[in-house]
Amino acid sequence: MVLNPKKKQESIPLVTKETPSINHGGTDSSSVDSSPEHHAPNSNPHASESHAHWESDHPLHRRAYTQILIFQSLISVAFLAVQENIVLYCTEVLFYVDGGAPKMIEVYAALVPCLPVFGGLLADIYAGRYKMIKIGAFTTLAGLLLLTFDIIPFENWFARSISIEAKRGIFIFGFTVMFLGFAGYGANVGPFAARQVEQAGEKAVRTLFHWFYWSTTLGLAIALPIADYVDRVINFGVGFAILTVSLVIGIVVLMCLGSDYVEVQPQRDALFRVFKIIYQGIRNRVISSQQEERETDSSRERPDGTLDYAKQEHGGSYCRLNVDQVKHLLKTLPAFHTVTIYAIVYYFMTIIYYEQFKRLNPYLGDIGESVHLPNVTFELYSTGVVLLFTPIFCYLYPWLEKKGVKVTPLRRIGVGVFFCLLSVLSACLVEVHRKVVMADGGTFPNPVGNTTYEASTLSCFTLVPQFTFGGLAQAFVRVAGLEFAYLEGPDNLKGFSTGLYILMSGVGSYILAKILILLINAMSYASPWYTSEINDGHMQYFFLVLVGVQLFDLIYLGLICRKYEYAHWRERAVREGAFPDVVPGNDPVTSGYAVVPDTSASDTDGSPARGAEGAA
Repeated sequence: MVLNPKKKQESIPLVTKETPSINHGGTDSSSVDSSPEHHAPNSNPHASESHAHWESDHPLHRRAYTQILIFQSLISVAFLAVQENIVLYCTEVLFYVDGGAPKMIEVYAALVPCLPVFGGLLADIYAGRYKMIKIGAFTTLAGLLLLTFDIIPFENWFARSISIEAKRGIFIFGFTVMFLGFAGYGANVGPFAARQVEQAGEKAVRTLFHWFYWSTTLGLAIALPIADYVDRVINFGVGFAILTVSLVIGIVVLMCLGSDYVEVQPQRDALFRVFKIIYQGIRNRVISSQQEERETDSSRERPDGTLDYAKQEHGGSYCRLNVDQVKHLLKTLPAFHTVTIYAIVYYFMTIIYYEQFKRLNPYLGDIGESVHLPNVTFELYSTGVVLLFTPIFCYLYPWLEKKGVKVTPLRRIGVGVFFCLLSVLSACLVEVHRKVVMADGGTFPNPVGNTTYEASTLSCFTLVPQFTFGGLAQAFVRVAGLEFAYLEGPDNLKGFSTGLYILMSGVGSYILAKILILLINAMSYASPWYTSEINDGHMQYFFLVLVGVQLFDLIYLGLICRKYEYAHWRERAVREGAFPDVVPGNDPVTSGYAVVPDTSASDTDGSPARGAEGAA
C-alpha cells in the first residue's frame, strides 16, 4: 500500500496508482498479490507499533467510512424512492393501462439483481472499487435526470409538447440507465467501506456492515415518506427534485476524500486464474489417474480433492492459497442458498403484508371519521425496527462472545430465519382472525388511492407483531449475509463474491417465488390459495406453506453449519508471505482476532469460530 504523498500520515496505509506488484505463484509470472496493498518505500511496517497496528478510529479512516455510509444513505433515498413510485409514474405520467406497468416493473425487478455481479467483477479485475462506485453513481444520476425530463411541462413554454410515445421511450431508457448504475455501485460500496477498517480486525468489519445496512435502511426510511407524498399529491416535480439533490449531495460527499481512500489495485487475471485452476485441477487429475492405472505399485500420496491437483506440491502451477481460495468460493455457494430461500419468503412478505393492511381497519377511532394511518405506516415501522436494533446488535454480539457464545455469520442468519418464521406465523393468525371478523359481518369499504377494498373492521395494529419480527429478521439476515459474502470471498474477488450473494438472494428468490405460486395454485386448483385478491383466496394456508419453507431453510442451514469451516484468508496469507506489510501478532486481519492454525474452525466444533475469537 502506498501513502498519499500529500499527507504526512505515515502510520495510515493509503493507496495510490503506483502500487507495486508481488508474484505469489501461478503460471503467469506477472500475477499480483491477492491483496496488493503496500506501504510507502520509506516506511517500515515492523519499525513501530503504529505501523503494525492499523487504527480504524483514526480521524482520516473514520472520515472515510463515514462519507461512504452517507453516500450509501443518499443514493438509497434516490433509488428506492423511484422504485416505490415507479408504477404510479407509469400510470399518471405515461398513461400505461391494463396492468402493463406492473408487468414491466416485474421484469426489471427480476433482472436488476443480476447486474451487481458484473459491476463487482469489473471492480475486481479492471476499474477498481472507487472508480466503479463513481461510475455507478453518475449513471444513476443520469437515469434520474431522464425520468425528471419526462415530467417537465414543455407545453407551458413551447407550442408543442413531447408525444406520449417519446416520453415512454425516454422513460424506458432512463429507467434502464438507473438500474445499470446500480450495477456499478451495488456490489462495491459495502466491500469498499469494509476495506477502510479491514486491518483493525473482525470486530471493526462486523460493526461496519451493521452500520452499512443501517445506512441503507435509513435511506429507505427517508424514501418512503417522499414516495407517499408523491402518491397522495401526484407531484413528481417536487419529489424528483428532492431525489436529484440528495443524489448530487451523496456524490459530492463521496468524492470529498478523493485519493485518501484505502483502495486495492484490480487484478486483471483474478477471474481467469479461477478458471485456470479449475481446468488444471481436472486435467492433472485425469493425467494422474491414467498414470496410476499404468503403474502397478504406486505409493504416491493422492490429493484430497480435484482442485488440489493444481497445487505446486502435487505437480500443479499454483500455490496452496490460490487453490484453496477457489475451493472455498465454490463451498460458499450452498451457504448463499440459505439466504435465497429466506428471500423467497421475504418477497411474499413485502407483497402480502401490504395487501393485508389495505383490508384492515386503518382508523385510530371511528371508521371514516377519525385519523387514517398513511399507507406506508407499517413499512416505516419495520424500517424503524431495523434502525433501532441494528446498532444494539453491535453491542450485543461482543457481550455474548464474552459469555462464551459463538456468534458466527451463519448462526446469525439462522436467527434471522427463525424470526422470519415467527413473522409469517403471526401473519397467518392475523389472516385467520381477519376472515372470521368478516364472516361475522365486520366489513366496510376502505378506499386506498383510486381503488376501494372490502376490508375487515379488525384493527390494523394486529399487524405489529409480524412487522416487528420481519424487521428483526432483516437486521440479522441481511447484515450477516453481506458480511459473510465479503469475509469468505477471495481477497481479490470481494466484489464478485458480494455480487454473487446479491444475485442469489435476488433473482433466485424472484424466480423461485413465481414457481412456488404456480405449484401451490396447481395443487389447490379448485379453490386457489394464492390470489391477487386475498379475500377470494386462502392466504392463511399459503402462509403455512411459507412457514414450512422457513423450517426447511433452518434445517438446511443447520446441516451447512455442522461442516462449514471459515476461511481466515488474511491470516493464511500472512503465514505464507503474501502480505509482507502485515504483522501477524497485531491482529490486522479480516477474519479473526488472532492468527489461526491451518485448520479453520467450524460452527459446531469445540474451538472458537469466526465471530467469537477467530481462532481454531
